[in-house]
Amino acid sequence: SSGINAEYGCVPANRSCWPSESQWNELKSKITGGKLHKIGDGDEYSGSCAASPSDPRAAYILEDEGEGRCMQYKACSKIKCDKEAGWNIPEYSVEASVENDIIEAIKFANEHDIQVVVKTTGHNYAGASMGDAALLIWMRNFQKYGQVTESFTKCGNTYDAVLKVGGGQVWEEAYQAVGNDYHLIGGGGLTVSAAGGWLSGGGLSASSRLYGMGVDQVLEFQVVTAAGEQLTASACENEDLFWALRGGGGGTFGVTTSVLYQLHETKPYCELAMAIDDLGDIKLFLGVVFKWIDLLVDS
Repeated sequence: SSGINAEYGCVPANRSCWPSESQWNELKSKITGGKLHKIGDGDEYSGSCAASPSDPRAAYILEDEGEGRCMQYKACSKIKCDKEAGWNIPEYSVEASVENDIIEAIKFANEHDIQVVVKTTGHNYAGASMGDAALLIWMRNFQKYGQVTESFTKCGNTYDAVLKVGGGQVWEEAYQAVGNDYHLIGGGGLTVSAAGGWLSGGGLSASSRLYGMGVDQVLEFQVVTAAGEQLTASACENEDLFWALRGGGGGTFGVTTSVLYQLHETKPYCELAMAIDDLGDIKLFLGVVFKWIDLLVDS
């Protein structure tokens, strides 16, 4: 391959820009616990990400293994999630646990013109958290929070309760932190990041009809920008960034290190679901789906 990826910058084949082993080791010395991992060998993927799709715990296994290389849908380890295409695995991963790990990774990537991708648990089914020859910032083991604060004031408004979650925490951890005391507007996949792509893509929730999208619940982001700056974004500080983070897509404007969600009082509501095991005639199937949509709209 050529030494420069025209779209994303330097690649290993270009010795004039790709960092030497000593430079990678220097970066490693700056990462907490030295957790810089070389993961770019596609031949190691199957062995490192060996959870069987039939295993009900597969999503939980894949979110923690492989030093960040594992995707929940194996084909998304390939270019454009095409299982027949070439590997699309980052060359290195930084297993971030504090903000400075992220800052050092971004500074290093900027200095050497290396693409940066961000991942928590690998649920992106467009493969956006992967990238051939990229430097991956893996957030799964980042500092965890999970504190509920009552009577919280932000930007002149007071909220009954809020929850702070870390950039690598998943919805199961967030729901456990809230318990039965409050209602958190979140995702349905328990192993999906509570501060990553689900949220920055808008955040559709089972209770969005009552309370709005996930982005409507956010009071504050803590983020490390592409320039390596730590910033707080809210309705009264860095307002443009706050607006952009609420729907601009995962990793577009920076790496989110924490999110502050407003919580709601608990109250009963009804959720309807439909499962069709045998599709049969596609026309009959579509007829059922259209009637189901009509029912939802009318209700």
